[in-house]
Amino acid sequence: MLGQQSGEMVTALATDGWFRILLAEFARLNAPKLRYSSAEALTDSERAVEQAIRWFQTQYMLPVSIDKLAASLGYHRTHFTKVFKQLTSLSPKQYINQVRLERAKELLRTNLSVEQVGNSCGFTDPLYFSKQFKLWTGESPSQFREGLRR
Repeated sequence: MLGQQSGEMVTALATDGWFRILLAEFARLNAPKLRYSSAEALTDSERAVEQAIRWFQTQYMLPVSIDKLAASLGYHRTHFTKVFKQLTSLSPKQYINQVRLERAKELLRTNLSVEQVGNSCGFTDPLYFSKQFKLWTGESPSQFREGLRR
């Protein structure tokens, strides 16, 4: 009985360790690429952009209204877009598309259809998804997937 409990404890510790490594890698890959160091105090605008980035990275599959997002953060769309672009070098729309297309590249490694991948990443129109993917990567989703198989 003691051996079984010891084995379960080792398994639980190993699982916890792998989970922490996975979370650390996720945080590293998804950290916002803003132009200030973490030692600097953030302005309200920078905090709002960080919040938007976190929202984009976790809710990329949902429809997004930049107007509503900016308003929910207490900003007018024009000001929010200007600050966002200053800090990330992308507009909010470009940023969310980048997040969605990065996720699509990951999902194209699975057995999901191209249409399912597009839907999972927030693209309701499969043709629009394919067009955006090709503009971003230079290949259609099907060509990208075929390249992975080679």
